[in-house]
Order: sequence, then structure tokens, then C-alpha cells
Amino acid sequence: MDEFAPSVTRRQLLAGVGTSTAGVLSGCSERLQLAAESPYDQVELSITTLPADDDVMAPKIAGQFAESLRAAGIDAGHEPIDEPELYRQVLINRDYDIFVTRHPGHDDPDALRSLLHSDFIGEQGWQNPFGFSDGAVDDLLEAQCQAEGYERKAIFDDLFEQLDGSAPFTTVAFPDHLGAASADLELNSPPRQPLEYLELIARRSTEEDENPPLRVGVVDSSMTDRLNPIAVDLGDVTVLLGLLYDPLVRDTTVGPVPWLAESVDWTESDGSLQAVVDLREGTTWHDGEPLDAADVEFTVRLLRDTSLGEVESGIPAPRYRGRTTLIENVVILDEDRIQFSFGDHTSEVAQRALTLPILPEHIWEDRTEPLNNFLTEALNWDNEEPVGSGLYAFADSTSGEFVELEPYEDHVLHDVDIQHYPGLFDEVDLTSSIVFQVTPNIGATVNTLLEGDLDLVGTPLAPAELEQVDESDAVSTLTSPTRSFYIVGYNLRHSELTNPRFRRVLSQLFDREFIVEDETFFDGHATAPTSADSLVGLQPGRWNFPRTEASTETTPAFEFPGTDGEIDESAVRALFEDAGYRYDDGELVA
Repeated sequence: MDEFAPSVTRRQLLAGVGTSTAGVLSGCSERLQLAAESPYDQVELSITTLPADDDVMAPKIAGQFAESLRAAGIDAGHEPIDEPELYRQVLINRDYDIFVTRHPGHDDPDALRSLLHSDFIGEQGWQNPFGFSDGAVDDLLEAQCQAEGYERKAIFDDLFEQLDGSAPFTTVAFPDHLGAASADLELNSPPRQPLEYLELIARRSTEEDENPPLRVGVVDSSMTDRLNPIAVDLGDVTVLLGLLYDPLVRDTTVGPVPWLAESVDWTESDGSLQAVVDLREGTTWHDGEPLDAADVEFTVRLLRDTSLGEVESGIPAPRYRGRTTLIENVVILDEDRIQFSFGDHTSEVAQRALTLPILPEHIWEDRTEPLNNFLTEALNWDNEEPVGSGLYAFADSTSGEFVELEPYEDHVLHDVDIQHYPGLFDEVDLTSSIVFQVTPNIGATVNTLLEGDLDLVGTPLAPAELEQVDESDAVSTLTSPTRSFYIVGYNLRHSELTNPRFRRVLSQLFDREFIVEDETFFDGHATAPTSADSLVGLQPGRWNFPRTEASTETTPAFEFPGTDGEIDESAVRALFEDAGYRYDDGELVA
């Protein structure tokens, strides 16, 4: 298992990893040396993915990819492993050749910085898990932090051109979120964000003394035992943790909304962007302790180094690493006021840092003991009975069965209007509890819903489940586009995968339109990436990059060497030969 010091800098790493250009030369040299010593070594690749019970689509994509690789003369196989183990192998240990999984998606184009910048090599989580390094890419990712509006979008257009065909991952499809719920809820789309759950609870509240709990079916059993908001090896518990832990500012469909913050005042001083945040008066934690500026300052320090100085190189929290690196300094001005400094970053980028979940200092300050050079108790702690500040508090759980949240009656937002959401909590109380009920697989979740023992399916459905749901008048099918995407990631520590020409051919082995439309895959319930921004994982059409929107050209990385999902063996082998590889007795050799 490779252990990388979290604070390794770009300059320290460039010598060992090199830029993408150096990677090409290195890859060619290694192939020539290997060919001289062992001219018949077949290229071998192992694909790590999830089992069908955890994700129906990932193993299908991985399986077809493995078949295409074998048709190209590569010794390839795919290995399904449980979700927590996949996260450990890929996001912590970096022990993989290729992985296929569903990425949660990007809240802002700046998220590409922590995904691709060489400064993040050696860190954990979604911080450059590929080992990718390109000086020009680094420069563009840094430049966008200092720009805004059209200028910033134009920089991203330059970035997309730089990454064309050389990115260390392939975006396969943006799946729709397919859901199902009791028809009585009268939903038009599946709730996917904490605020959408709050709106749903508020609508179904009645004047009765008691309201039945909202029963949400989920497949991820780990949520009953592990509710640590900063752990990297978590499943999709975004909604649950978002209900428990509040940010200063919540990102919503109408833009950033002050949440724990009553106001945010942006100014510039001596060339440094600053934000003074005033907290809402009377805010408390679920255990009754006051929430103040010290908790905010502590949260930033903890996320930047979970050892709080005990380890010289620091052990940052991977889950929010990109956002914490935007913050230059934090100063407590008084009990309910705090000042953030962001250096030469613009507010358009820096506001992401204000969406961090705030953690209680009195709970987490004793969790900073280092367990090794890259892990602290804070990152390893299960946090089975979390204490947050959200509108919902932890009530109960049983391992492998359920987690129950109850309304937090003393939340300060019960007594104020939220910007853009006036009167959301007027005249109704959040009286219903929420029970996240675990089922063994998505099929069992659907059956439980149809039997009337669930109100809502929280885990995305596969298209195959929709027909069963459609047959019931008591249940509604729900769908909405998402920013999440299926990603095929390449470990550039592998001698062949370090070569961008080799990766470019791999990226062409996915018939994206077929995968999106074919009934054995998404059956039309997804969007194929065809534009430069979507090919690097940014939701199509969301940010309107000027040159990307104006372009009608199809990038070569999108051209599939075959038809209807079937590889043309001679065509794909020609692509590898054009990339500098050769065949021996039908095997691709290096």
C-alpha cells in the first residue's frame, strides 16, 4: 500500500511524476525497454467496480469495457467489490489500474482543481486519485480562481482544449435520477437535496398532534453505523448528513442562501478578498450547547489538518479539501462574527468555502489523535450518534436496519425567514421524523414501497425497476437530471496508463450514445457527454462556457470504433498501432 504525505507539493512531485509530456516520453521509453527485454509481454489491465447490488450500471459498463479491451488484444478483467472497499482501494490506497463508479458530480467548475491539479497528488479522496500532472493544466486551474464571469469561463474553455484526449478519466454518461414515491406525496421530481426534504416535510405536516414519519428506503447499510461527515469511505449519505449538519451558506437551486450566517459582507483589503460572516443569534447544537464563531474557526482548522498540528505535514480531511484550500486565514472577531481571508481568489470561487458543514468543537476537539501518517481518529471515527446543528437531529439507529432523525425544535430558523424562501416554516412545524430504512438491494426497496411500507425511495432506481413501479396506481415514478456521472478512472502509476495516447484510445472504447439509449443500459434515462465540458464531468449546459457552447464539432475522444456498442476489432487495433503499440500473435504488447 502506497503512503503519500498529504502535504507533498507540486514541485516535489513533478520530478517523480512529471508533466503529461514527460509522461509520454517516459511511457515510450519504458515500452522500448520492455520490448527489448521481454518482447511478448501482453498489456494487462484490471478494472475495479461495484457489484450489481450496490450499482446496477457500473458493473455493466465495466463488463462491456473489459470485452472491448480483450477484443483489442489486452488481457483485461473486472472485479466487483463492495462500495466501502472500492473507496478504500481507489480513494485512499490508490491500489487499482482502472475503476468504474458513479461520481457525485461537481457543484462548481472549481471542483476540477482538486480533481486534476498536481498539488493534490498524494492526498486522499477525490483529490487527484489518478496521479495526473500537467503544468499547463495547473496554471489554468489556478488562473480561474482569480477570474470571474466571462473571463473565468473562457479560461475553462482553454482548460478543456488542454485536456482534450489527455484527461486521466473518461466520462461515460450523466444518469437521470430515477425515483419512486407514494402517490399521496404528490411529488413531481425525486428529492435529492436536504432542502427538498425539508420542503416535502413542511408540505405534508398537518395540524394533528402527531404526524407519521417519512419512511425513505435506501440500499447503503453503512449509513446505520458510520455517520462521520468528513470520512472519505462513505456511501451516498449527502441528504442525511445535510439534514444533521448546517453550513454557513447553503447552495440551492436559486443560488447561495445564508443559513447559519445571518449575513456575509464581502470586501477587499490590500489585494486580499475578505468575507465577514455574522452568525444568527441564538444558534445551538443538538445537545443544547451554543454554536459560535469559535466552532466555525475550529471547523476550518480541523478540515485543513485533522491532527491540529500533531503531524508535521498535516492530515487534511479529503471530503472537503478543494473548498478548504480556498481559505487563506480565519479570524474570530467576536462571539458571533468571524472573518475569512481568501487571498487573490474572487468571490465567485471563494463562496464555495462557506458551504462547509460546521462541526461542534466540544465534540471533535478530542478526536485529533494521529493513528498513522495519513489517518487520524477524526477521519476514522464512526460518529454513530452525531451532534449537529441542522433542522433534524439524530434520534435512533439499529445496525443494518434504519437511522431515524427527529425535528430539532430549538433551531433558530424556525423563527426567521430565509432569504429566497420566505415563510417556509411559517404556520407549519417540521413535526414528522425521517426514517432511512435499509433494504438489501434496490429490487427489495421497490417491493417494500409497493407493499406500502415506504413513502419514498432514496437510492436511485435502475431503468428496469420503472416498469414494475408504473403498474401501481398507488406509487408515482419520478425523474430528474443530475450532475452525477459515471466515471472510468485511470491510475497513471501504471506504465501504460501514463501515456495520454493510450488513454485517448481507451476513452474511445465507449459507445456513449448506445449506452445511454440501449434498454440493457440506461434505456434513454441519461445524457451522453458530447461537449468539451461534459467530457470532463461537468453537467452539460449548466455553466454555458462560451466556446464550448458555440462549437458544433465532435471531439475525437467521442468517436467510437464500431457500431451499436460492438467494437470493430480491426479498427480499434489500428488505433492502438497509431498510438505506437504493436501486436504479437493477436496480443497487444508493450
